[in-house]
Amino acid sequence: APRRILDIGCGYGVPALWLLELFPAAMVCGVDPDSERVRIAGQALGPRGEARVGRAPELEGLPGGADLALILDVIHMLGDADLARTLAILREKLLPGGRIVIRATIPGERRPWLRLWEELRLSRLGLRPRYRSRETLAGCIAAAGLALRTVEAAAPGGEEVWFVAERPPEGGAP
Repeated sequence: APRRILDIGCGYGVPALWLLELFPAAMVCGVDPDSERVRIAGQALGPRGEARVGRAPELEGLPGGADLALILDVIHMLGDADLARTLAILREKLLPGGRIVIRATIPGERRPWLRLWEELRLSRLGLRPRYRSRETLAGCIAAAGLALRTVEAAAPGGEEVWFVAERPPEGGAP
């Protein structure tokens, strides 16, 4: 049962609110670059959390001692160096045994409309998506000193994949 949750790319706060419903003792600190989304997320979280304007990898100001960090549908917007820095910072923010949950797009052979829509949205912002393979992302997670625990598809035939990793206990190897 997590007590402190970090939500990177929190958007309107929907996943954070689900977790607060599941874990009534938890508090959330969310970060998103969109100030309007942050405003709405902050209102939705109320006294059980806060939302800040910011973006990965500039996460040093987030509170430490987290049991759980979420990065849902964000890493395709990060270059390799920014992803490495983001994972390293989050590792330091997690308590030993704390988990990081990543949902990433791993492109398949066909290009579904959801990915096309996201690529169009990013191009309007002047960004280019950086998709990675399962193996590459698993390597990035390991390089950050996190122990990969689970990798599974969000839905059969879909491109979204869940990665769950853990900060090893002090002195423990990933």
